[in-house]
Amino acid sequence: MPLNRIKLLYPIETIAIGLLLYAIIFFILRRWSKHKERIIPKLLNAHIFYPGFFFIFFTSAWISLYIYKRRFNSSFFDFANHSLKIIVIASSAILIIKIISFFRDIALHHYKERDPLDYKFRKAKTQFQLIQRVLNFMIMLTTFAIILMTFKGVREVGSTLLASAGVLGLVIGFAAQKSLGTIFAGIQIALSQPIRIDDVVVVEGQYGTIGEINLTYVIVNSWDGRRLTLPINYFLEKPFENWTRDSPEIIAKVIVYLDYTAPIEEIREKFMNWTEESPLWDGRVRNFMLTGTNDKTIELRGIMSARNSGDAFDMQCDLREKIITYVRENYPSALPKTRVSSASEDIKPFTKVSEF
Repeated sequence: MPLNRIKLLYPIETIAIGLLLYAIIFFILRRWSKHKERIIPKLLNAHIFYPGFFFIFFTSAWISLYIYKRRFNSSFFDFANHSLKIIVIASSAILIIKIISFFRDIALHHYKERDPLDYKFRKAKTQFQLIQRVLNFMIMLTTFAIILMTFKGVREVGSTLLASAGVLGLVIGFAAQKSLGTIFAGIQIALSQPIRIDDVVVVEGQYGTIGEINLTYVIVNSWDGRRLTLPINYFLEKPFENWTRDSPEIIAKVIVYLDYTAPIEEIREKFMNWTEESPLWDGRVRNFMLTGTNDKTIELRGIMSARNSGDAFDMQCDLREKIITYVRENYPSALPKTRVSSASEDIKPFTKVSEF
């Protein structure tokens, strides 16, 4: 066998042994998770298999390169060593990011099993998502810096600039204070949690749910399919409505305006019956009362509780329609009307004069 082929055979054997052991471990994990329905092996397979495969492959190649260093000429070794070093650093960063995702999913699975209402789950999901993004940002930034430091020219420039790092830091901090403030606002949102994923909110007059929380912005999914993008510090600096901050239950209201002749007690009784018959009512609160008047109409308000905002909206529309239909069909005179008084009441009676 030629000498060059022998030189390449040893590194290939080393890499093949490492990958074979790795494949055997994951084969066992997959078989175990299939029969016992374990969550950890499934998550390991989903998050770690491919990043770990590439990490072991390139790490084995790098180790093999050092083991058989004498079999290669210096120029090839320097080029291969530098290239593999960069690839190993990058694959290590990807593997660390995937390991963080693995532990995040384990924790979220634990919360989801404990809380059937999903409120602790949503709280944990928001926290882990933002913390993970902060860690990912730091890992990528550190990885980029380490890769740059592997180049000799960059390393020399870095050591030269180290003396003025304090002044440079002040300049960068002043220039990026708004961006840094936004990032810190994202961290504060993760800790204090005025909003969470899937919260029902009203912002800028728009009703929707929190679809995504990033370090610098928040996506609100509108009920009609639109996406409202807001800076993260909006939720720390401006007032907004959060309908599901502590629990999904909500109280809806129905307001109708009728004439003064409307049968209030009869409509109240009908409202109570309709609410009780509704599958959307959660049984906590219901009431119907006269809440206002003006020179033309009276204001009748019904309130009823529901399990969530979606049920509340549907029940609100249904009961409003039933009240209006009932009044229109049974008491049409009780619908709002405009009264006009006749001026003839102020005219004196006319006495007819006899004709000659």
